[in-house]
Amino acid sequence: MPDNDDSRPVPPDDADHSPGEQPAGHPNPAPQAPAPQGPAPQNPGLQNPGLHPDDQAWANQFGAGQYAPGQPLPGQGYGASAYSPNPFGPNPFGAAPPAAPLAPVSPTPNLSSAFAWAWDRFRTNASVLIGAAVIWAIVIIAAALIVGLVLGLLMVALIDGAATADPAGWAPTGPSAIAMIVVLTGFMAVIMAYALSCWLTGLIAIADGRSAEFGDFFRMTAFGPILAITLIIAVVSGAAELVFNNYLGLSWVSTIVSMAISLLTMWMVYFAADVREPAGSAISTGFNLATAQIGPTVVVFAMTVLLGVLGLLALVVGLLITIPLSGLLTLYYFRSLTGRPIAA
Repeated sequence: MPDNDDSRPVPPDDADHSPGEQPAGHPNPAPQAPAPQGPAPQNPGLQNPGLHPDDQAWANQFGAGQYAPGQPLPGQGYGASAYSPNPFGPNPFGAAPPAAPLAPVSPTPNLSSAFAWAWDRFRTNASVLIGAAVIWAIVIIAAALIVGLVLGLLMVALIDGAATADPAGWAPTGPSAIAMIVVLTGFMAVIMAYALSCWLTGLIAIADGRSAEFGDFFRMTAFGPILAITLIIAVVSGAAELVFNNYLGLSWVSTIVSMAISLLTMWMVYFAADVREPAGSAISTGFNLATAQIGPTVVVFAMTVLLGVLGLLALVVGLLITIPLSGLLTLYYFRSLTGRPIAA
């Protein structure tokens, strides 16, 4: 029976050889090349002196960069460049017509110059102005007829009910009548604010030197501030009407107060639409402008009233001319008083 002595060869002890000498039984390693000195060489095919350093780094990373400046890119023929003009030629629809130049207006407007400018702009845009005025006149008249019909029916119902309970009849100054007038006045104020907001959009386009389009007169501008201003003016005017006309019976005082309110508030909607001020600021600055420039304000207000009367005398059809003319005249005065330019 073999004994338990392990007859396998024992490897030589590494401690028996000197440092630097390979131990017995170990193969000699392959000779190592000396480490290169200096920066590592780069692929010369990826160098492009015409590239920005950031672009060169991108090219080295993704394998591009062999396209020298002026060479065509893949899929791009010679004679073209990455920034070549539109191969289909110029815009087939043509360039937009240039707007009329804006010119500063004298801070002290002249009535003859303002009227001449308004008349010239009216002649240039007559078809658009008259067409838009016709449509808005139909809308406002229809809304007024609806309000009048509803108001008449409600008054008849209230009078009949009050007469049944009280033989003395019903006076149109009670709480029910006031509430009804407030609701219907608010409805008309919304219609008028919407129409005025769209109408001023078209007039501002003309004042800016653009050729007015039909759609300009049906696109709202600053509807919220104009609605707020219109409602406040309607409430103040309605309260003055009730106090001076219904309660005191002073119809002539009521007329004067209504004209004074219209005079002092005429610039407010222009500040909202043309300067794009919020309602509170437009009310404040509009009132300040009217009081500080009371003379020009009275002149343009009187001219708008006169043009309105002339339009009514011309079998009402004349309003289709005088209303746009009044709007352009007022806008000219507004830009003059506020130092804003207007199309020459």
